[in-house]
Amino acid sequence: HGKGFSTILTKGMHIGRSSVYAALQVAIWMGYDHIYVFGCDMSKVKCKDGKEKLYPWGSNPDVPDSSREGRFKQEAESYMWMAANVNKSILGRFTFCSKRNPWPFASHFERLDHETAVDEILSRHVKAKI
Repeated sequence: HGKGFSTILTKGMHIGRSSVYAALQVAIWMGYDHIYVFGCDMSKVKCKDGKEKLYPWGSNPDVPDSSREGRFKQEAESYMWMAANVNKSILGRFTFCSKRNPWPFASHFERLDHETAVDEILSRHVKAKI
């Protein structure tokens, strides 16, 4: 209950009103060295057709766009709590692959442009193993 970020899931987890927020805790608990987060734009984005949409493929049939947009603020509060309270060595293990996320918490994490992130990730990790 309340704000938080758990690194020991056997003691519980904080949902933060976001499946991504929950997944970050799972990834840390599982021991991943680095986690790249795609699809956490939390805003409308301009699509190839020139229109701004929450999702490039259309709308989520389970949640109206207007409701979804209002929930971004509440989600951002959990991420901001995380940025202010979680150990910096843990925060450094996350890279958000979106330059479109407008919320202030995003500046507390490494960010890559989603359009070039895959090439960057491969250059970081493939070269390291060769």
